[in-house]
Amino acid sequence: VLEAHLETLRRASGDVGVPIIASLNGSSREGWVDFAVQLEQAGASAIELNVYRVPADPLETGQAVEQSYVDVLRAVKARVKIPVAVKLGPYFSSPGNMAKQLVDAGADGLVLFSRFFEPDVDLATLTARSDLEPSTRYEMRLPLMWTALLSGKLNVSLAAGTGVWTHEEVVKYLLVGADVVTTASSLLEHGPGHLETLSNGLQEWMASRGFGSIDALRGRLAVSRRHAD
Repeated sequence: VLEAHLETLRRASGDVGVPIIASLNGSSREGWVDFAVQLEQAGASAIELNVYRVPADPLETGQAVEQSYVDVLRAVKARVKIPVAVKLGPYFSSPGNMAKQLVDAGADGLVLFSRFFEPDVDLATLTARSDLEPSTRYEMRLPLMWTALLSGKLNVSLAAGTGVWTHEEVVKYLLVGADVVTTASSLLEHGPGHLETLSNGLQEWMASRGFGSIDALRGRLAVSRRHAD
């Protein structure tokens, strides 16, 4: 499976004219680092550390959980030369402080937020089952809020996602300060061509409101910008 992932990356990095960001999830320090090195060698322009981790041990402290994120980031940064971003979930006592810890540890970007798998129960078989549904537009509220709160306060690029189905969600994320807007569910539903629909909708909206560039739009509703004004 890992070799197939690497081969896909090699082919993509040679065939497309845009940077390829490779997403990585691991379980051991060695696994994180070794595969990050292989992703870099396979042609990745950057790496996203998708730290999907459910701290189910009641003896593990919140401080230990946060430190595990920082340790993974530092270990990977010590071995690769390409930019490294961290995709994290919102389930911290202080997401803002967690973001700062990662920036201080060398994160080149933060992705807000992961959608963790939440299992369901199959009543017919009395077993647990995976039940991952596509995101909805209403799920953007939490990453929208935290993007607005963090934009301009940390020296890091912010990528925001979840709930992006139309150009309106793209506009909202840009308004609160996102450097990048991501979407997956909408592309699975509508195909890669939907990216053109989102881009065209964004351009039409900007033209209708008199915005001549993304920079003129980005961050107008970020908390740091509003306080400065």
